[in-house]
Amino acid sequence: MTPTIETTMTAAYWCVLIAIIMPILFAGLAKFTSGFRPKDNHNPRAYLATLSGWQQRANWAQQNTFESIPGFMAAVVIAHQMGGNQDNIDMLAITTSCFASFMARFISPILHCFERLHGL
Repeated sequence: MTPTIETTMTAAYWCVLIAIIMPILFAGLAKFTSGFRPKDNHNPRAYLATLSGWQQRANWAQQNTFESIPGFMAAVVIAHQMGGNQDNIDMLAITTSCFASFMARFISPILHCFERLHGL
């Protein structure tokens, strides 16, 4: 008798998949809403450095997401491998994803306004 292996996509793994896709979406928003042309891919960092406003913040969000993905992915995979309670793993992954989205969506513009008011 062969053992059965359950292979389901848990909510935590869905959060990892979404986290992997997020930088691509942020980069697309930054580039394709600001007059990006295919020749700009010859030096994309120089092009992205010229952005301002919400396109610049989208580029920053892309960079921040790339920085945070490895730790988040490792935490989810290690929690699964160690046999943690699946409900707790899912809840923490969803909470982390929602918190990161909240920070990118609401806190970043507030900090940007604060910097402009105080000349930082």
